[in-house]
Amino acid sequence: MHKTVMLTTAVDYLNPRPTIVIDGSPAPVWYLDATFGAGGHTRELLSRGCSVIALDFDEEAVNAGETNFAGEIKAGKLILSRANFAKLDEVLSSLEISPLFIAGALFDFGTNTDQLMSRKRGFSFLHDAPLDMRLDQRLAVTARDLLMALPESHLARMMAEYGNESLSRAIARAIVQERLEHGQDSFRSSQQLVDLIVRIKDRAGFKQSRGHTSRRLHPATKVFQALRIAVNDEIGNIERSLPKAFTSLCPGGRLVTISFHEGEDRVVKQFAREITRAKPVAAVLLTKKPLTPDETELRQNHRSRSAKMRVVEKI
Repeated sequence: MHKTVMLTTAVDYLNPRPTIVIDGSPAPVWYLDATFGAGGHTRELLSRGCSVIALDFDEEAVNAGETNFAGEIKAGKLILSRANFAKLDEVLSSLEISPLFIAGALFDFGTNTDQLMSRKRGFSFLHDAPLDMRLDQRLAVTARDLLMALPESHLARMMAEYGNESLSRAIARAIVQERLEHGQDSFRSSQQLVDLIVRIKDRAGFKQSRGHTSRRLHPATKVFQALRIAVNDEIGNIERSLPKAFTSLCPGGRLVTISFHEGEDRVVKQFAREITRAKPVAAVLLTKKPLTPDETELRQNHRSRSAKMRVVEKI
């Protein structure tokens, strides 16, 4: 079951409140949950009296949310939209709310555990499934499409940049060789890719866990992560969405991000640097160093171990 990472800390930093003072009078505000997922952060915001606009491009997540939050949606406290957060400006402009004051925006870039463990879309190396990996089924390109089409150099770069895979070149070379030898029978399932990765790493003498009970990385972890990021253009979506979210905030509004790997955090750091060093200064950094889960959360949810939270406040 999915556990929301840094739940209380993230919502606390959003400074949740139902109204703010505009021109001397109280005005209702909204909070943007750009990565709805299982609805953990949204539920916490709602419990504190806030109104929420939530986005997710996974149809299954939105359908579940419409069921689990039916009362809040009917009451007008929650607006749930199936959309990529890179298009949040279009979603906000389509709402019949005027004036629309956004007092906080939250991005949790981690993938829902329930999605990762799905046996249907090939996210997990623990279950044999078609190599799909699309979080949004409206996307055209699957993970298998990339494996079958990308040249060796592109495959190696993708695994190195998005997964920090040290054996990216050897694995890319083996993928191309597999295509040459087996043609359209290649990579019909996730297990075929797992077997190839394990074979390469065994040759290299890697001592990594193949079981799901160990906290050491499975040999296929980094390659599967890189493929998921590439299929869903996760880094590009983050780069496009952060400026839009920041622009939507009213003065004093806060932008909270939770990253889980170096590529995501690099984009967040760069954006925070730009807006806090702009002339005139557009924001202040509330977290000089990224916040991380405390020891209790790490014990209860080892998937939180790589989480880094950063917060900026709009001036």
